[in-house]
Amino acid sequence: MSIPQVEQCPPMHALVLTRRCKIWQMPKLMQEGYPQLFAAVEAQGIATAGMPFAHYLNLDWPRLTQAMWFAKLWGFFTQDWHLEMAVPLVRKPQAQNGLRAVTYPACEAVTVLHHGTYGSMVNSYQALYRWLKGQGFKPANECFEFYLNDPQDTQPEELQTRILVPIRR
Repeated sequence: MSIPQVEQCPPMHALVLTRRCKIWQMPKLMQEGYPQLFAAVEAQGIATAGMPFAHYLNLDWPRLTQAMWFAKLWGFFTQDWHLEMAVPLVRKPQAQNGLRAVTYPACEAVTVLHHGTYGSMVNSYQALYRWLKGQGFKPANECFEFYLNDPQDTQPEELQTRILVPIRR
């Protein structure tokens, strides 16, 4: 994990596919969802403004990062996750076929770069949460993961994910 950085993030337009799921369902949902999003973006003729991302909502940071290992593992696998798969765009798209047009508001956030498998990201999240608490920041109950390379053609240990957590002071 890189050193956490505080950033001012501008508003961001995106085409979004929303799902509620268990964590073990996410890989299949993402394998199906992102091609659907990219096809819709191409059909609308809008340029992308960055790499695809996931937006996780309704997070309980203390429960997810501080529980005993068994309770944390149990929580990850039994929790219903509110997942938004999204593609950032240069302008607001049109909603279509169950896809939503969203403009995420500007925010102050802490970002880190995670290197490695998606399964090891929990370690980066735990370190990030400890850092946030140590700095006196309060994380919002959401986070973003920007996928900087494609898991279809990248070795798992070479994956790079930019984690962004909106904060309150």
